[in-house]
Amino acid sequence: MIKLETLLEKHPDDVDSTSGVIIEHADTILIMKKSDCSGYTIPKGHMRKGETPRQAMHRELKEETQLELPHEPKFLYKIERPKDKGGDYMYVFHYLSDHELTPTLDHEHTDFGYYQKNELPQDIYYLRKFLK
Repeated sequence: MIKLETLLEKHPDDVDSTSGVIIEHADTILIMKKSDCSGYTIPKGHMRKGETPRQAMHRELKEETQLELPHEPKFLYKIERPKDKGGDYMYVFHYLSDHELTPTLDHEHTDFGYYQKNELPQDIYYLRKFLK
């Protein structure tokens, strides 16, 4: 049996920057609950050496949710990651869907939901700019 901590270890090619996608439907955002009890997140993860932010976003989305988007998400912004989150940058993309996409959860998440923008389960630093 593989231990959860083993699955959550960094890949040897991971860099400090991360990339993720805000999936929005009917003024709600897909938010996933982390299995390590550290909070909530959008589908996102560490970029790897030689990978573009867009490639990383698609890879992480597929790994974490098994979702493949029918249209390319729009790049929104690049934001500095706080030192306590690992530093470097977070690249944020946005996908507006005409229906709720249902993720298949991986080992990194225990639950998901679509939340109103003003009712997110916690303050997520990289969403503040999007929510303004």
